[in-house]
Amino acid sequence: MSAKTYIELCKNNKSTIQLNVWNRSTGKPFVPSGAYYEVRGTRKNNVLISRSSARVFSNQIWTTITQTITASAAEYDVIWEIHRSDGDVTNHCTKLLVIETC
Repeated sequence: MSAKTYIELCKNNKSTIQLNVWNRSTGKPFVPSGAYYEVRGTRKNNVLISRSSARVFSNQIWTTITQTITASAAEYDVIWEIHRSDGDVTNHCTKLLVIETC
């Protein structure tokens, strides 16, 4: 899995964002034991959605981004916290750009 991903959403949309998690060295799917996310404003680093549980199924992690975030056209960081059953934690950042028009 790469260290960062990027996604664009339209202003006032509600959308599911998802990560497919793979083991970088083996290329095989990685199944996390749990995952969390947090949404921050990129410019001011202010927390807009505090640490919350993400949904996990097989090697997929996802959450729904609602109008709470997409009400304003701006750039945000979705910080993912991915847990392994052995206790290791990996962080991942998805840059989320909310645009005025699509």
